[in-house]
Amino acid sequence: MYAMLGTRPDIAYAVLVVSRFAVKPMQVYKAIVTRIFRYLRKTVDYVLVFKGPLVALSGYSDSD
Repeated sequence: MYAMLGTRPDIAYAVLVVSRFAVKPMQVYKAIVTRIFRYLRKTVDYVLVFKGPLVALSGYSDSD
């Protein structure tokens, strides 16, 4: 889940679906996790590149 949250948003949905079944794992979910790891290994050199002028970012938070 760290890879999904911190570094790889492209695998978020797949990890979310598989993590639902972590309590009672089955062989089919093991195959899906293996496929996710294979995808990560093949795409280790992919990066996100944002082009254009730098714009100041603003963030807001609700303290309720």
